[in-house]
Amino acid sequence: MRTIFCLGLLLITSRSYALAADAKPETISPAGQTQVSLVDGKWHVNGQVTYPGTKAEGLLMNVRMVNSTFEDRRRPEFDVEANTAAFLAQIPSYAAHGVRAFTLCLQGGMPGYEGAVNSAFAPDGSLRQEYMDRIRRVIEACDRQGMVVILGCYYQRQSGVLKDENAVRAGLVNVVQWIRDNGLTNVVLETANEYPHRGFVHEVLRSPEGQAGLLRLAKQTWPQLLVSASGYGDGKLHAPVAEAGDFLLIHFNGTPVEEIPTRIAALRKYGKPIVCNEDDKTGRTAARAAELCVENGASWGLMLNQLNQYQPFIFQGADDDPVVYARLRELTIPSKPEPQRQATGMKFLPPDVDWDHPVYQTSFEEPADLEDWRLEGGLRMSVAGGNLVLESRPGSTKSEANANHLVCWLTQEVPADFLLEFSVRPENRQQGLNIVFFNTRGLHGESIFDPALAPRDGLFKQYHSGDLNGYHISYWAAGRGTANVRKNRGFHLVAEGTDLVTDGPAGDFQTVRLYKHDGTIRCTVDDALSVAYDDDGTTFGPVWTHAGWIGLRQMGHTVRCQYGHLKVWPLTSGK
Repeated sequence: MRTIFCLGLLLITSRSYALAADAKPETISPAGQTQVSLVDGKWHVNGQVTYPGTKAEGLLMNVRMVNSTFEDRRRPEFDVEANTAAFLAQIPSYAAHGVRAFTLCLQGGMPGYEGAVNSAFAPDGSLRQEYMDRIRRVIEACDRQGMVVILGCYYQRQSGVLKDENAVRAGLVNVVQWIRDNGLTNVVLETANEYPHRGFVHEVLRSPEGQAGLLRLAKQTWPQLLVSASGYGDGKLHAPVAEAGDFLLIHFNGTPVEEIPTRIAALRKYGKPIVCNEDDKTGRTAARAAELCVENGASWGLMLNQLNQYQPFIFQGADDDPVVYARLRELTIPSKPEPQRQATGMKFLPPDVDWDHPVYQTSFEEPADLEDWRLEGGLRMSVAGGNLVLESRPGSTKSEANANHLVCWLTQEVPADFLLEFSVRPENRQQGLNIVFFNTRGLHGESIFDPALAPRDGLFKQYHSGDLNGYHISYWAAGRGTANVRKNRGFHLVAEGTDLVTDGPAGDFQTVRLYKHDGTIRCTVDDALSVAYDDDGTTFGPVWTHAGWIGLRQMGHTVRCQYGHLKVWPLTSGK
């Protein structure tokens, strides 16, 4: 098995790359949490092949967003920060539709007019701090989403900023060292965009031999970094460039759709992963281009000139081109298996609970009992009559209550395997939906209270499709009839059972128990099985076997609900 890693240094003792003379030193960020690698010619992120179980397995579907960090020093009125912020806000939307990488560039791209001055390089090849800070902010945002960045160095319209070929080489070395020293483990390098372009003023950039030399220089500077250079829009590369890079970067702007398979086939002789990271087709034509790339084992990348490339730069997530992004999602998202449906209603008594040693218990007798709980969203939490009371602002319909969702987290970490028990009494059993989150952690194993995670205020997608992994069960959903188990991140429905709360005894408390042992999940209401799920670790990711946090969620239209006598026990099998 051949594995090539792009990994950050565990210990950084100094910074050896050159910053422009006016640059101010900054704190080096910790090593990245998203690590990209190549294993036997397939792309992997954090040790897992990309898009497992799909047609695009092992590929890197991407979008060119080189002007998300654009500046023009001749037009100071352009709001650089607002432009970058607009892109950052849409990264989750692109990611949700199958995009796993973005191409950025330290000299941007064509903004729709000539004469712009947009470069992270000073004339001597040193790096301009302000520009690099902006680039790093985008890279780190991608890192948090588990995404890769194809970072370009030189662009034909800006290469003249560099005073000579020595500056070009120095600039490349500075970029490689900057990536390494900042621990940006989700980055691969594109030394030049369309290297044969006549717009490059330096021979070392536009000649195949010179470009191959730059690729070798990058590898000598940091052998672990994955590097390549992109060719013209005809999908072709010169042999010296193809042989010097770790993967093959091609463009399909000028390539008719029907010729894509032939162009890909011609590159297979190099035995390296093929990544198209620029194709300006749109709509159905672009969707077909993506299909053909995937069918022929190549990654594909979209470039939307009129929206993302040319001013005014527009970033709308998947709404940029709904047809293309819908197809990307189809190619990269596994087809959903039917949720498990097991018989419900029978008695289920947990077999291996350590009843004598609860890890947490409370009776909610006084306000001090709330110190172990943290409320996100909603109106308030309080204690009354020996119960926890969670309330949202009143709303008579689901739509009116959308802004009132809440999650109340137990701040104590709970073992991976456990039994949770609590009593519950909704104010109105015919209106509302309640959920339990469990085994919940950050995507990279963080505490859910880690300040580096995105803020949460009760909005549902922040919990099921944000930066948290875990499970949740909707044990009560008035009007739906089912109790559901979902696996996160991704809101994947994996099991359906029976809602035993809606038609429960009016005015009475019911006892909910949630049992979790490895992949075995059982939820009961008054000892009757409500929903069951057996996670085999092959559906929507691995079994969540980590310790984590438990949260009680109410959708806004629940309005008010009481909980009592909450306890958590470990399992004897986990001792």
